[in-house]
Amino acid sequence: MKYKTFDNDLYNQSDQRGKEAAIKVLSQCLPCVLEPVETSNRYGVDLTIVDWNNDPYCYVEVEIRNAWKSRRFPFDCLYIPRRKDKFTKLDKRTIFIIFNNNVTDFVACEGIDLNRAVLKENPNKYVEKGEFFYKIPLTSFHYNSVSELITKEE
Repeated sequence: MKYKTFDNDLYNQSDQRGKEAAIKVLSQCLPCVLEPVETSNRYGVDLTIVDWNNDPYCYVEVEIRNAWKSRRFPFDCLYIPRRKDKFTKLDKRTIFIIFNNNVTDFVACEGIDLNRAVLKENPNKYVEKGEFFYKIPLTSFHYNSVSELITKEE
C-alpha cells in the first residue's frame, strides 16, 4: 500500500488557509458553549472543538481540494485518503470538512462515513498507483452545512 509523501509546499499553501476557513464556518454555527481551536500537532487532526471546560467535544480534519474550482461540488463522490482513517479512531468523533480551491464552499462528512464506505484504489497526480481512498457517496455528505454534524448526539 502506498501513501502520498508529505509535501511541505502544499502544506504551507493550504493548511492555514483551510483551518482559518473552517474556524470561520464553525464559529458561525456552533452553540455558544463550543469553540473551534487549532491543534499543534502537525500530523494530527487540524482542529479540536472544545466545550466551556476546554474539554474536547469532537475533532475536525480540514482539506482544500485544488481541483474543485466551482461553487458546486463537481464530482459524483468524495474520496478521502485511507491514511486519514487514523482520525476515525480517536477518543471523540471526527468531522471532515473539504473546501473548494477558493474556500467559499465545502462539503462535510463524519468519520463514521469512512467506516461505511468502499475502499478503492484511486490513481492521482501524487501517487500514480497503489494509494487507496474511501469513496463517500454524495448522499453521505453535507454541502455548505456542518451544524447538524457537530450537534448530533454520539
